[in-house]
Amino acid sequence: MLLQTDSLFVSRILENLMALCDAPLTSRRDVTERVFASASDYASILCSILRNRNIPCRKRVGYTPGREQLNFGDVEPVFKSYDLVEFWDGSAWTQYDSAGFLEGEFLPASEAWLRWRAGEIPSGRFRGDPFRGENVLLSNLLLDLASVNKIELLNWDRYGWMLVPFEELDDNVLSKLDDCAEMLLDVDAAFEGLQLLYSREEGVRVPQVIECMNPVVKPRSIRLALNS
Repeated sequence: MLLQTDSLFVSRILENLMALCDAPLTSRRDVTERVFASASDYASILCSILRNRNIPCRKRVGYTPGREQLNFGDVEPVFKSYDLVEFWDGSAWTQYDSAGFLEGEFLPASEAWLRWRAGEIPSGRFRGDPFRGENVLLSNLLLDLASVNKIELLNWDRYGWMLVPFEELDDNVLSKLDDCAEMLLDVDAAFEGLQLLYSREEGVRVPQVIECMNPVVKPRSIRLALNS
């Protein structure tokens, strides 16, 4: 099995997969002929397949509930970064857990941000290796905004306001992030507003070069092929 948590591009994932075994993708593969991918990778691949079939879809960024072992045997409930896919079934948007690892009800990044801001959930319960807390809440919110603009990235990719120490973000920035979260709760109703925010605000827009903070490889910059 090939460790496949840092390719980002679906084309590269498929190239690596076919290099292990050039059998059709529908064929059952031995474990040594597979790639190990994240929930984010699964969601990006499914979006590519659905778009190839002209089925409207979008990756959504959020969290799966889980538990973490603490000292002395205590267990703390946490929320771990997780991506799934929404597709249009002909009459409504339907969520699909493309990776199959969801441990409970999916918590969208926008709802998580607003519940934290309202004091309902402590920031320390939000995890996204190698990050936790406010950085995860902010980053997943902006990654979800990028996803509804058809730019699917990985949970450890960073850019814009994600790279600013959270305590240095002023009230004006936090207010814009609150507005972003509110709009992401109902993408269809707020789609024009989300596009306007994304196009006008440099802090939320995906640049040509992003920083990859994958915990299992050395941090590095990645150049994207984005339309200007």
